[in-house]
Amino acid sequence: MPAQTHMPHEIQRLQREAPRYVRAIIEKTKTFPKVKSIDELEPGSIELLEGGVASALYSVRNLDELVVIKLRKDGIEAERESLEAWAKEGVRIPTIRHQGVVPKSLEKAKIKYLLLDFIVNKKGERASTGVAFLRKNPNRARQMGQVLGRTLARMHRAKSKRSFGEFADTVGKSKTPIRTWNKYLLGYVRLHHTYLQRLGISRRLLRQLMRSIEKIRFSSRGIYVHGDYSLRNVMVESSKPLKIVVFDPNPLIGDPSWDIAILFNNRDYRRKRYEWDPTVPHYREAYRIEERFFDGFWKSYRLATRKNISLDKIRIAQLIQTIIHLQAEEHKTYQSKAMNELEVRVRREVLFERFGSLDLDH
Repeated sequence: MPAQTHMPHEIQRLQREAPRYVRAIIEKTKTFPKVKSIDELEPGSIELLEGGVASALYSVRNLDELVVIKLRKDGIEAERESLEAWAKEGVRIPTIRHQGVVPKSLEKAKIKYLLLDFIVNKKGERASTGVAFLRKNPNRARQMGQVLGRTLARMHRAKSKRSFGEFADTVGKSKTPIRTWNKYLLGYVRLHHTYLQRLGISRRLLRQLMRSIEKIRFSSRGIYVHGDYSLRNVMVESSKPLKIVVFDPNPLIGDPSWDIAILFNNRDYRRKRYEWDPTVPHYREAYRIEERFFDGFWKSYRLATRKNISLDKIRIAQLIQTIIHLQAEEHKTYQSKAMNELEVRVRREVLFERFGSLDLDH
């Protein structure tokens, strides 16, 4: 089980220690009733999957049965709570088999896990992610966008009584409750003041940004936000008709604009890559597909919600997320020289566009 070298050191360590964690989970939970020891599985039965920056994700196969084991130091309870809240709104999620703490862990902090059924298609085969499906079926980009738009609208019906922010593994009321979404956003900007000034963002612009955030009127009650809603975090369960399953959230209690901004930003990153070099056929085609996908998503989401959606809220969320994305790409490039530095330049350029076009005095 090789570690992903561009991941944070903590996650690389988690991945290196994963064999004994996976062994303990399979043997303790009797994931496969007839398998008493992990040694009884065929070679190659365990595979490292692409996951988020805070978790290690593995698929485990025994004959025709396929499961997913997700390992994290925190956030497992939050993930399960969010998935179940969306399921009540009619959103398709993976079947949750088990949740617990890895036994006999040598870590000081507990390693928590979620055991899920892997999503399969009608033929019983391993389902494709939205990214893989669209790569093979680019002509269905608009339709895929429509499905993601309708699905996200359902997810955003799931309201929470919790305070705003990353509720992680807290039970009941948050230990340090954030009463408004404005305060959550302001806290993130304050945390990155020095970093943004180092990039060349003036103190005046930062003060104006914070005043703009303070003036926006967000709902007093938050909803379960996915936090990483995109094609890579949905599985295509059926192609005819097109049906998806939502998985791998990085959940927040927040405002719907946070999830929407992710899709807006993905489109803008594609656009910026294309603008850097319009002669590259791959960039041009990827941007065209992204435009069709986004058009389907945005129209279907607005139709399904039947509400006026504030573009000011989305723009603020886009700006703050671009800071997050830029830092992530900088870290990847630093950790692995094989990573493409173009992604850093794209996000940096988009960040300055955000500050340049956002009506901060509005």
